[in-house]
Amino acid sequence: MKIKKFLSELLGTFLLVFLGTTAYALLGSTGLGSTYSTVAGIIGIAVVFGLAMTFVYYMFSSISGAHVNPAVSVAMYFNGAISLVEMILYIVAQLLGALLASGLLLGILKCIPSVSITTLGVGQTGYSSLSMISLDVKGAILIESVLTFVFVLVYLHVVNDERLEKLSGLLIGGALTLVTILGIPFTGASINPARSFGPAVIMKILGKGTALNQLWVFLLSPLIGALVAYIVYKLLKGEKIA
Repeated sequence: MKIKKFLSELLGTFLLVFLGTTAYALLGSTGLGSTYSTVAGIIGIAVVFGLAMTFVYYMFSSISGAHVNPAVSVAMYFNGAISLVEMILYIVAQLLGALLASGLLLGILKCIPSVSITTLGVGQTGYSSLSMISLDVKGAILIESVLTFVFVLVYLHVVNDERLEKLSGLLIGGALTLVTILGIPFTGASINPARSFGPAVIMKILGKGTALNQLWVFLLSPLIGALVAYIVYKLLKGEKIA
């Protein structure tokens, strides 16, 4: 059973990160689809992430819960949905899935002779020079924590309300779309440590960019947001905080 859950989280995260970061390559401000306006690009990227999250949830939720995000797995662990061993297993699978997704995207982009990986990247997140609006590190921590808080709070409410079972994937995907639209101009919208991990490691392997040096922000901030979301969820439900 643990193998099935591991594979579910690996494949689900792979699909989410591959589809979402490929949208960055096509629609981002330095992307292949350079004829798109910045606004259209942001919306397009966010919609791809949201739709990917929706179908990944419906495909894999019955197996592993379709967390596909270490921040979600941490919140679900504290909420008693998974064990400590399962949480660790999930996070390893998610990081590996994201790394494979970024590696595949790199392989595809290298098949395009005119593409500069240094300029285009593989969908990495960042602040300062890697931010569309040159957001500093404090701002990056704040926005990533807040947006992850919103997303994880929605996730916790949706998966624990039987009345929303049929709509769960749409609501979770919609929430990811919303926070991604808001997050892209600030940091590229991580809201998911695995989503930032894959691109950052691949860029480091290539010896390009500073995404890996900034990765700690996108590992720490979503976890802070997730823990606050768990606490708020418990307070709203009137339940004991673990």
